[in-house]
Amino acid sequence: MILELGGRHGAVLRFLPPLILSAAEIDEISARFRTALRAALADRAAGAASTSLAAE
Repeated sequence: MILELGGRHGAVLRFLPPLILSAAEIDEISARFRTALRAALADRAAGAASTSLAAE
């Protein structure tokens, strides 16, 4: 699986899977991506909260 950024300002995430992919593999990739995205958003929210607290 290859991931790359594209589109204007790199705002598009492109998934480049192998040509032969099973439904189970798609489900696994989706679950892993969902977990990673949630973790990244939680880290971002925590960073924003600590930044705003430091400014007070």
